[in-house]
Amino acid sequence: MIKPSLLGLAGALSAGAAAIGQTAELGPVPEAEVAAQSDAQTLALGRAIYRHDLAAWHATDAALGSLPNGFDRGRLKGYVVEPLDGKRMSVAFIASMGDDDAVVWEATVRGKKVRDARWLDTPRPLTTMEAAQRSAIQTAIPAVEKTCGRPMNTVVLGPEDTGRDEFFVYLLTPMRDLNEAVFGRHFRARVSLDGQTLIGSRPFTNSCAIFPAGPADAPRGSQPVGIVTSHLLDDKPQETHVFVSLTHGMDVYVMTKGDRLFRVNGKKMQQVER
Repeated sequence: MIKPSLLGLAGALSAGAAAIGQTAELGPVPEAEVAAQSDAQTLALGRAIYRHDLAAWHATDAALGSLPNGFDRGRLKGYVVEPLDGKRMSVAFIASMGDDDAVVWEATVRGKKVRDARWLDTPRPLTTMEAAQRSAIQTAIPAVEKTCGRPMNTVVLGPEDTGRDEFFVYLLTPMRDLNEAVFGRHFRARVSLDGQTLIGSRPFTNSCAIFPAGPADAPRGSQPVGIVTSHLLDDKPQETHVFVSLTHGMDVYVMTKGDRLFRVNGKKMQQVER
């Protein structure tokens, strides 16, 4: 789940963070690429976003809950998440150490369980992949046209999740709590594996799309069974709808271009006949 403002900058936008709240130029949305993305790819990407975000959330709780005495939290720049296998994720927290950044905390996360967490007695240099992910986030920042007034969280997916020799960097508006369903503003940037080149980018909404996750007047003890939203940029749902469904554990009903209605969850995406 997206925990509100993970580390304030969610994945360490570091020195370039001020730019994330500014208006930036955006190239054309790669409509041909979006149309070519299969439903299976959309579902897989949504599940991957959820796994990465869940790992970052629980790692953040573990790291900040065990800060060493005297450690200046302001030195933390964020985290890097990497899949180890189908279920486990490696999370490394990065801090400013004089002129260089270094990994100061690391752990393995499986689902909601954080294992082998430790603050390093001697901070280590970033690996090539960790450094590339950090660079990719900075390169992706110009994809953000406007924010919803909240620091954005990030998820970086590599080739094992994207099926491409490039990063997908997601810049996501966080929810304040589980009573909110946040569909935007979210962005995706495609970045080269060295983290230096912005290949393409797209928004998932044209405006802030933040709704109650359930009716305010619902009877006590009742459970909502679905969330309804509209999506006018594409003719079918996208991976962010899958992510929101998994976050809240319920179906998302998406009205798309052409007045089509889809039911989305972490397992399937299907059009609903009306």
